[in-house]
Amino acid sequence: MAAAGSFRKAGQKLGIGQSAVSRRVHKVEEFLGISVFERQTTGASLTYVGRRFVATTRSASKKIEVAVRDARTCAVGDGGNPALRLRRSRRQPIPVRSAQ
Repeated sequence: MAAAGSFRKAGQKLGIGQSAVSRRVHKVEEFLGISVFERQTTGASLTYVGRRFVATTRSASKKIEVAVRDARTCAVGDGGNPALRLRRSRRQPIPVRSAQ
């Protein structure tokens, strides 16, 4: 919704109706106890707090995507080599000692 600029456009991008987007945003705002959007007749824009919230959630989302990708790589992409199962980053393997 933040990128679309209106509930209608966000609904079109998501394949759902404007009212469904509006209800979901309202639920988020109720949960947070703040207004995330300023609503105008021409659309909606993020409040200051909304901009901060979106920036933080985008950052968290990217970290979760990396964690999921790394977990999947460790589970199937290493050929069973224990030395490659845990990684500090996408490029640096952490050696894992066997308990033998």
